[in-house]
Amino acid sequence: MKPSNIVQYLSGYIASKQFTSPPVIIGGCERSGTSLLQSIISAHHEIFAIEDETWSFCYGPAAGFKGNKPIRKLRLYKALGISNIPKQCTRWSEKSPANIFYFDAILNHFSNNVRLIHIVRDGRDVITSMHPDNPSKPWVSVERWVQAVEKGYRYRELPQVLTIKYEDLITDFTNTVKLICEHIGVEVDEQILDWHKHAAIKRNKNLIGNTVKKLSNKSIRKFESDDFRHKNLIDEFMANDKAVYFINKYKYM
Repeated sequence: MKPSNIVQYLSGYIASKQFTSPPVIIGGCERSGTSLLQSIISAHHEIFAIEDETWSFCYGPAAGFKGNKPIRKLRLYKALGISNIPKQCTRWSEKSPANIFYFDAILNHFSNNVRLIHIVRDGRDVITSMHPDNPSKPWVSVERWVQAVEKGYRYRELPQVLTIKYEDLITDFTNTVKLICEHIGVEVDEQILDWHKHAAIKRNKNLIGNTVKKLSNKSIRKFESDDFRHKNLIDEFMANDKAVYFINKYKYM
């Protein structure tokens, strides 16, 4: 191990002692709003939201890694060790989409003293979100969306887990943020309500450079527009019995 890494891990371990409240860990299918949610949470004055995905709690096959040891705490410590953490923060937040596949391991690791958030988005919008490196290729397959939401559905009644919908975050922002804050155990503050002005994380599809954009519903149910170009993908989605089952379960139909 490089000496510089040892210093980062040690610094992060020491920094972690600042956090006296349960951590917040976000998961959900890719292209479902995990980055947006982490950016919103980063605006709260008590929460230190880690900017980049660390895969500290999903370092396994579901995230594309070999081996079967998803909890890699050193990755968390490294992220904390290279960060400037405000003194008022009493808890940290981490988001890696594949966390959703390891909620069992996360709950066990923290002895249930953790707050988990599963964010869900209409699978038809998810699977028609094109990959930025290849605009002709979907970022997420129908099967991946089904696997993620099926896994998350198992946790819906656990008190440590809050399930929210991307669409509610966009169209009913204040009430959804209140639910999130209640679940986490923090007061709703003005900064999180005006998150686009106060976000510490300024990188996701709603952000341009260091300028945040207010939430828009333009990315909701795009597949209903007359000029939608990927109707074949919608046909593929609707031909999948499990996909249809879960869009009904999550009340998208």
